[in-house]
Formats: sequence, structure tokens, C-alpha cells
Amino acid sequence: MRLSSTDIRYFLDEGLLKIIGDSQHPFSPKEQIRPGSVDIRISNIFWKFNKKNIEQLDIIDLHQAKAILNNPELMYLKIELSDGEHLEIQPGEIVLTETLEKIEMPHCLSGALKGRSSFARLGISIHCTGDYINPGYQGYMPLQIINHTPIPVKLYSYLSLAQLVFYFLYSRPDINYQSLPDTIYNSKRCNTEGLSLWFRDKEIEKLSTRISGGKFNKHTEDKLQLLISQSEKRLIKQIESEFQRKNIKKPEQIEKALESYENKDIRRDKKMRFVFWVITLVTGALLSVFIPELIKVISNGDTQNPEFWVYLISLAFCIFILWITFDYKYIGF
Repeated sequence: MRLSSTDIRYFLDEGLLKIIGDSQHPFSPKEQIRPGSVDIRISNIFWKFNKKNIEQLDIIDLHQAKAILNNPELMYLKIELSDGEHLEIQPGEIVLTETLEKIEMPHCLSGALKGRSSFARLGISIHCTGDYINPGYQGYMPLQIINHTPIPVKLYSYLSLAQLVFYFLYSRPDINYQSLPDTIYNSKRCNTEGLSLWFRDKEIEKLSTRISGGKFNKHTEDKLQLLISQSEKRLIKQIESEFQRKNIKKPEQIEKALESYENKDIRRDKKMRFVFWVITLVTGALLSVFIPELIKVISNGDTQNPEFWVYLISLAFCIFILWITFDYKYIGF
């Protein structure tokens, strides 16, 4: 059942449905509620596709996706308009934005965003296909504004380009949208300003893993990339220092120096590991002496004896040395 203006006001008055504007552009039920819908305005933040930085998008390339997530301007050009400013949309161009109003749906309603007829007759559509709003959704709805005309169109922020319609559900869903672990656009986890998080889709992740042979989840990959980048920075500094010390500048010298550095680094690592193994054995032997003596002193109750403190400090020092050597051997730093 589709809600009428009477139903919409009832849900708003009861606090079951919430439509919230910002401080300067509050939601106005009197002006925005229509007989069977609610007029919804667009934000003042827009994103245009930036073809200069990216020529092609591979939807299963998760590394490219993460780069775009960390720096959206690799793929998009962000435009923020003030009151009275306009954005020009070229023929066939798509611009991403989101609703000015935040929408909080009750569990008994679903919704859909539709384009307004006045703007549709000007060749302006507000979305590609993603108009559906789940029961329990909380957040801003993304919009994909497209100019279908053969001429440029000027667009202004805070225009009522869309209308929101509601549908009553005859039974309460047994699934809570906000609590779904794989919900891509859960309002508690993201604020996209209208951008896509397609790479969080489980089907995309599965397809990428199947094709690329990926073995790690996103969190693990991020950790590994951080460790690798830190190691690379240290290595680059060491190599630069080596080149400066030997005054190496020519390409043929660099190639030989890199090979020499690699061999020397391998030898140095082997020597360090050997030294640490020796230190571990010596420290272990010392512990086999200190621990029995320390137990003997404690059992005699002679903790005021200077030997007790000597053995105790020596034991702590040996444990500290072992911790350092084991950390190096097993982690490699």
C-alpha cells in the first residue's frame, strides 16, 4: 500500500518516520509534503567523473578501488556550491550527489526516490536505477543526476529535484537493515556524499578473489601494505646513504651497487641471526645458573642478602635479552 499525505503526516507526527534537513534548510512538511509523496532536495556537494586521472575502471580491481576510497579525487572532481552558484552539466554527463534531507525509515515502511515530472520534461533524471530505500534505513540517499538533453544544463544546490514515496509493509521484516554485517551503506559505517562503495559488495569481493587469487581480507591486506611500505622506506634510506657514501651516480654504477648491496645485506642478516642465536644460548646457560640460586636464596628467606638482588637483576636482564633476540629472529626486524 502506498502512503498518502495523511499517512505520511501521521508517521512523522508519531516520530516513526524522520526527514531531517540541515540548520539553514530545515525540512518543511507544509511546503514539501504532496498528496502521495514528499519533495526532496539535493545537496550542495557534487562529484564529477575525472577522466584525466583514470581512463578505465575495473570493478573487480580492489587495489584500484582502495586507492579511490583513500583519495576520491583520483576518479572524481569534487564541487561544493554556495547559495546562488550553479553547476553546468554537459549533454550525456552524470553527476553524483545525495539528498539534503537525512531519511530515517521505520521497519514497517520502505520507500523509493522518483524524479519530479517538471525536471523529467527537461531531460533531467535523478538516478540510474538505485531508487529503493530499505525498511530501517538511516542516512542520505545517493543521486545520479544525468543530462539527457543535447544542450548543457545549469544545476543549482538545494533544488527539489526528487520526490520520495512510501510503501507500507503488512508484516515486520525479520531482518534489521542497520544490523546486517554486509550492509554496504549502513549509516553507522560510512558517509559517502553520494559516491559508490561497489567494492564492498560481497559478490565483487568473491569475483575478485576467484579471478586474482586473492587470499586476504581487506583489513589484513591493509596491514601488510603498511608493513611493506614502512620496510621500503627504511630500505630506500639505507640505499641512498650507501650511494652517497660511495659517490655512485652513473646508471651502470647503480646496477652493480644494488647487486653488491643485496649480497651484503643477505650476509649481514645471516651474521646478525648467528650472533643472536649465540646470545640466546649464552643467556639460556646463565639463566640455568641464576634461577636455581635465586630459588635457594628465596627458600632460605634471605631476601636482604645482596646476592638476592644480584640474581634478580641478572634474571630480569637475561629475560630482556631473550625477548629482544626472539623478536628479531621470528619477526625479522
